[in-house]
Amino acid sequence: MCVQVVNVHLCRSRRVSIVSRPFFGNPLITAGVIAEVALIGLIDYTTLGHAVFGTAALGHEAWLIVLPFAAAMLGLEEGRKAFVRRRDRSRLINVETASGGEAPSTIDA
Repeated sequence: MCVQVVNVHLCRSRRVSIVSRPFFGNPLITAGVIAEVALIGLIDYTTLGHAVFGTAALGHEAWLIVLPFAAAMLGLEEGRKAFVRRRDRSRLINVETASGGEAPSTIDA
């Protein structure tokens, strides 16, 4: 779940950094994340959830195991986005230089 929450925020744009956009800017994503966390909490941490789904409460150690993977995903994806932005910027400069003027802006966010 933790990695999936990071992933959904990373996938909001294929170029723009996660820190450049408002974290709660998309109400549907925010509602979905809240619903996901609430459902996981109900299933994992209530007696009804234990009875219906056969689960047991996870200790904090289990959650700590996931955090490095979420951090790695965040770092790798932010690095990829920075590479794409740098590559697109250099291509735009090369097109402007070759055409002797202003290139059309076709780079999307």
